Amino acid sequence: MCNDAALLNKITLFGVVQGVGMRPFVYILAQKLGLVGFARNAQAALEIVLPAHKTESFLNALKKGLPPLALVEKIVISPYDKALHFNDFRILESKNHPLNLLSQIPKDLGVCEDCLREIRDKNSPYFHYAFNSCAKCGARYSLLNAMPYDRENSALKPFKLCGFCTSVYKNATNKRFHIQGISCKKCGIALNYKRFKNDDALLECAKDIQKGKIIALKGLGGFALVCDARNFQTIERLRLLKNRPLKPFALMFKDLKSAKQHAFLNELECESLNSVSAPILLVRKKPNIKLAPNIAKNSPFYGVILPYTPLHALLLDLLDSPIIFTSANFSSLPLASDEKEIDSLHFIFDFKLTHNRAIIHRIDDSIAQRVDN
Repeated sequence: MCNDAALLNKITLFGVVQGVGMRPFVYILAQKLGLVGFARNAQAALEIVLPAHKTESFLNALKKGLPPLALVEKIVISPYDKALHFNDFRILESKNHPLNLLSQIPKDLGVCEDCLREIRDKNSPYFHYAFNSCAKCGARYSLLNAMPYDRENSALKPFKLCGFCTSVYKNATNKRFHIQGISCKKCGIALNYKRFKNDDALLECAKDIQKGKIIALKGLGGFALVCDARNFQTIERLRLLKNRPLKPFALMFKDLKSAKQHAFLNELECESLNSVSAPILLVRKKPNIKLAPNIAKNSPFYGVILPYTPLHALLLDLLDSPIIFTSANFSSLPLASDEKEIDSLHFIFDFKLTHNRAIIHRIDDSIAQRVDN
């Protein structure tokens, strides 16, 4: 028990320090260093209290091993004038604040390779799970109601962790230790398509895409309209319904190998497509490809994007071709992000693949292009 308040410091870290795995990282580091104290999220910051004489060694170790998505922009050290009535290191309950201009929340992150492997591994508890995520990927800003970045302040609040996910969340040796956005099929987030759910919903949706149907698909930050990129007539129908006669459509490919079969990609462009930012990348078309000629009628470029959620990846696994991937809106209206908004666009699509996790903040896909390497 550490009752001598004069021996304690409070370290306040500012920057991108919430939603990137900082609290579990600090906890594990404190365990290794044998520290007594705590970490907790506060408004736009992470607070850490520990013995004053350990401050320098702790910060040196912290700077050397920060989580890859974390960014510490400012460190403030001050005396901590309260006593600790425990003799270990803990993650304490956060201080709640509304979102404001000081808040630095990382953007939603494209699905990582580890999570992709899990959804394709029959022995994984996350096999075929369309909402798999970890500290390195998944929804952040699009789910958040308030600061700090905690499950209770997000669209995940209605979905209580099941027994398995609770054990993972509490296990300091697990990569999902204290990660707020985790869930599995038992936690209640479910896909819906017509009368089908989850795996059956995806399978039925893939069949309809192959039949030439236009699908409204609910993703991270809103709905997208998707269809078979080989089907000239369906793409023409989408152009007419969406009032988009000439502007090129983006293409989502299953993976880099598939994208390279249809477009010229150098190493830098491949890195960009595989990055956590997951942009739509403008790249030069290859000649004599088997895609519909009305995707990008008068342009030498394709807008290429790779699956950036497990949902996209699972859908593309069921298809044998790329898909048109465009925002679900009409003309210049905002992106549809909830059931009411997408239902008002019912005349543009045939069916919708949706789910019961709310989108708090709509996010459209970014666009990038390589210029002089």
